[in-house]
Order: sequence, then C-alpha cells, then structure tokens
Amino acid sequence: MNEFITREGMSPSEIAGMLTAAIVKDVGCSFLSLDQIELQSPIGQDQGQSQEQEQAQDQDQDQEQKQKQKQKQLQVNAWVTVGLGNKARAGAELPAASLYPGTINCIVIINGILTDAAMVNSIITATEAKSAALQALGIEVDGLPATGTTTDAVLIAATGRGRLHSYAGTATQLGYLIGRTVYEAIMQSAQLYEKKPC
Repeated sequence: MNEFITREGMSPSEIAGMLTAAIVKDVGCSFLSLDQIELQSPIGQDQGQSQEQEQAQDQDQDQEQKQKQKQKQLQVNAWVTVGLGNKARAGAELPAASLYPGTINCIVIINGILTDAAMVNSIITATEAKSAALQALGIEVDGLPATGTTTDAVLIAATGRGRLHSYAGTATQLGYLIGRTVYEAIMQSAQLYEKKPC
C-alpha cells in the first residue's frame, strides 16, 4: 500500500485514516424507491362487478395513489465492491494465515431520517442481504455458505430529509429497499469479480 501511495505522489506518513482500498473497480450499484414497486392486483377478479364495487375499488385506488405519493420520497441507493479472495464464515475457526485483505465494501445512502435504532437495523439488514447474495452465488468456506470476507465494511448514510424511520428491519419498507438494493448490487459486483482473469 505504501508503494502505491508513494507512486501517486503522496507521503504514507501524511495519509490520515485507514486506507483499505487503493483502487475501486467493479462496483455494483442498485437504486430503488417505493414508487417503483407496483402493487399486484388480485388474480381472477370477477368481471361482473356492481357499480358500488367499482366505486369502492376507485376509492381504494385513489388512496393507494396518495399513499404511493407519500412513500415516493423514500429512496435507497447501494454501491458495493466485492473481492472474494478471503471469503469467510462468521463463527468458523480460521487459521491466522487466512486473515488478509480482500473485502466486500457496501455503501448505502437513504433518503430519509433514521433513528439510532433504524441505523443499527440498516446495518443488520444490509449484512443479511450480503450473506443472502453470497449464498445465492454458492460462495462457500469448507463446504458451508460464506457470510462475507474477513475485512467487510458497511456504511449507512441518511440524508436527514423526508420521513422519519424508527426501524429498518426486513419487515419495514425501508428494510425491504435496503435488502433489495444491497443484494442486487452485490450480485452485480460479484459477477464482475468472477469474470476477472486469474
């Protein structure tokens, strides 16, 4: 790392903070807002509806549109880099020689206001989505599903604008969006990683 920093014209002693990646490539990106998710109408509705039923259905649709407009401001973006050179499984025993860099970095930006609990939930939900993506990709450690790498990072940021979110678990709208965007971004980035020549 020091060689890279020096080659770029900087002094290693003047670099503040921890530098974990010199070059960022193969970034997966996903964006989702609630207004993009269309509510499914029930299949097999009776074609012979009464006028009262049609009016009630119109009122329901008006309410649904108003609700969609309220939720429209909730947006989630995720950017992810995936390196699987040192995949790991949380809780598994690892030899010291396997603890070297190669990471999954995840940045999630939320257009909203989050409580402390929602921030913690966001990290948990993003981490669950990461593990789910690795399972879907068939990434394993000693025959068991990998849960990440030894140096993963998750960063959650909120704009501080829009609706207040008290929680962000998978049962919430916010948690749903976090899970979907992180999962999709990891799938994209992992596929780019796998295409790299050895």
